[in-house]
Formats: sequence, C-alpha cells, structure tokens
Amino acid sequence: QPLSNVGAKALFAAICARINDCRERPDHHRCRENHISQLPSRVIDVNPDTPGVTAQLVKTEGGHAEYLCLSYCWGGPQRVTATKASLTALEQSIPVGELGGALQDAIHATRQMGFRYLWVDALCIVQDDAENIQSEISQMGRIYTNAFAVIVAANSSASTDCFLYQDWSPEWKQIGQEPLDTRAWALQESMLARRKVVFSTYDVFTECRTEQGLTPLRRSFVKGYFYRNPSPNLLLDFGLSGKIGRVWSQILLCYTEREMTNPEDRLHAFRGITDAIQSKFDGNFHFGVALAWPVTLGWRARTPAPARSPRAPTWSWGCLNCSVKLVCPDAIDQAHSRLPDGTEQKLLLKGSVIYGAEWQGEHPPASPAHDSQGKGDCVYGSISLDVENTLPGPHQRVYLRLLEKRGSSHCEVALVLEEAEAAGVYRRVGIYYGRVFNGGWNQVQEVVLI
Repeated sequence: QPLSNVGAKALFAAICARINDCRERPDHHRCRENHISQLPSRVIDVNPDTPGVTAQLVKTEGGHAEYLCLSYCWGGPQRVTATKASLTALEQSIPVGELGGALQDAIHATRQMGFRYLWVDALCIVQDDAENIQSEISQMGRIYTNAFAVIVAANSSASTDCFLYQDWSPEWKQIGQEPLDTRAWALQESMLARRKVVFSTYDVFTECRTEQGLTPLRRSFVKGYFYRNPSPNLLLDFGLSGKIGRVWSQILLCYTEREMTNPEDRLHAFRGITDAIQSKFDGNFHFGVALAWPVTLGWRARTPAPARSPRAPTWSWGCLNCSVKLVCPDAIDQAHSRLPDGTEQKLLLKGSVIYGAEWQGEHPPASPAHDSQGKGDCVYGSISLDVENTLPGPHQRVYLRLLEKRGSSHCEVALVLEEAEAAGVYRRVGIYYGRVFNGGWNQVQEVVLI
C-alpha cells in the first residue's frame, strides 16, 4: 500500500493514539513532563478549531502550553521567513499557501494531531536579527526538549518538499539514509526529543524515550531496519555505564560526519547536546570539549582538514570542518586541564612532555589519511594531523602526554604541539597514538594551548 494517503485522518488518529498512550502510561516517566512547559519566545498558532488552514505568529510572553517542533532540512533560501520587516504582518496572518511544502505539511499535521502551537525556526527566529538568532540558538536545547513531540520530516531534502505525501519506493535502503539524517542540526533535535513522529520514505514511525527504536504505523516488515540516529537515552544515561569516552566518541563522530550549510554553526548546532550532558555533571563544556574529562581532548581528524577555522582554539575539534572521533576512548587520564582566569580561548594543560629533539631520532611519521582498509582508523605509532601538510620538523615538535591505555596492548596518546608566537604558548597540530620510544617522559609541566 503506497504512502500517497498518509495525510488521512485515520493515520493521524493512530499517531495521536500512540503519543497519548505514551503520555498516560505510568512506566513512561522518562517521557513525562512534570509540568506544562514554558513556550518558546515565539510560536505559530495553527488555530486547530477554525475551518480552513490559517496561522499566525504569536509572541508568548513566557506563557505555558504544549507545543510541537518541526525538524527538517532547509535546503536553501525560504520564500517566507520572519524578518524585522515581516514580523508585524506574520503576527496578523501567515501566508500558509506561500510556505514551503514541509512547513505547510507541519501546520497540517499539527492541526490533525490536535495541537495549537508549532515551533519552526524559519518563522520563530528573526532571521536578520543577530541578537535574536544568538538568543534562540542558546535556547535550542530547551525548545526541543520541552516540546510535547517533534515532527521529523525525514524524507524531505528541502523546505520546499512535502513530507506527508510520498510515493512508495521499492528500493531497499536503511532508514538512516533519509535526507534529514545527513544534517548536523537534526542530530540534537532527534536526541533531545521526548517523543518523535517520523515521516520517512517508507512509513510513519513513532519513538519516545521509553520505547526505543522506531515503531512503524503501517508496515511491520520495516521494523528491523537500522536507524542511524543515536538513542536519546545516550544523553539521559550519560556516564551511568562508566563508558564516557565510548559514548562521547559515538555522538561526536555521528555529528561531525553530517553536513552543515554554514560551517560557523558547527558548535552552535551541538550546544543542545553538551548542555544536556552538562546538566548532569559538574564542570562545563568549552568549545565542545569537557575539560573535566581529558579523554574529550583526545580527538583526531579522520581525514586531515584543508584548513583550520579561527572560530575555535586549536585544542577544540570545533576549529575543523571534517569528521572527528576519539583516538582511544577507554584510556586513562594522564593530564589535567583548566581555563586561566578571564579567557576561554586559552587552555592550561598540565602533563608530562617530550621535546622533539629528545626523542633520540625515533620521530613518528605522519599517518596517511586512511589505513589500508580505508576505515580512517588511527595508525599505531604515528601522528594523525589536524590540518594537511602542517607537521613541523622533529626539533620543533612538543609531545604532551594526555592518555594511557594499559594492559596487553599498552599505548599512550599524546598531543602534538608547536610553539606559537609567544614563548611557552603552543598550538595543537595533531595527535600521536602508540608507544613512547627510548627514554620516556620528562617531568610534569603546565603549558598554554591556544
């Protein structure tokens, strides 16, 4: 049976039954709100009780009510957005017929599900107001966490694409290959959601924090398909298993593999995830790195980037536009980090060092971009560069011991540094994974990284 009739009332009745069952079940305490959530600063009022499809933008003034969010691909400029010039008109009436297909479908779905309010970034963030953009980005985690459910337009590649009316495609693919699963912003939207209604190429699925894994509403045979997004419970249970490094590496790799229209949003689109983890533990994230856990400094570029961005210091993966992962997520900390007073760009890192000239001639080479299997894994006993063709000469390198993995496969992880313009100040250029040859480490020192 094709999905051409996916907008039918019967389907939305099934969706409502599923999400309301989640609301009412006492064992779904992870999904339940303790109180009615505060609305975002602006929402779309879809007027579900009025005939015809009408909507307007409303300023909520701190009010409380249930609302839905839309997770979708922009895919280029949108015809109708909130701007300083259009705000007054949008507060009177949103021209629903001029919106992209994804936004029209989201309004229709919100009405069919019986909700009054919908949050969509294009209309609820003033797109030419830098102050409003920064304010709303800082609240993005709360907005998606507090939503009653998130409508996921997984099958649309752009805001112009409808997601409710899809023709059946006989091609067998993994669920995780939907267009939205390639977008960086969509990861935190998925991981933070209490409940999701996912409109895919194959079916309509629901998922909540208690019942993990997508449950299809129409086709049972797709239930076993692989779903690419990490489970929301990775955030809820973060640290409980003790495997902080492995969970962090999984989230970080999944995020940095995704595409982003504006690279300067690289850390902004990850903030909801770090805020969720930060709320459970002491210590803060800075530029996507948790300084309380030195293992999060042990990242490597899977393929060296062409250049480094000044938006983040060299010790943060946020300065690169490439996929990254942790070198050795199970290793033991051998260094301690802290921020000096009055700045967030500099990092004080205390650990043992080896100067390149003291490594007695056994300087490790830079590893190729990929190993022989093409998996991008770190090559043992070599340096993995952050930026291509930037390895300083042996005498200009400094190795700082960051992590150690003990046991039969003993190895160490060291940051590879070069001195910056000021004496005693260093930049990260890569990471070393392997044995330390002939000699060992000098005494513990504190160095400044920028």
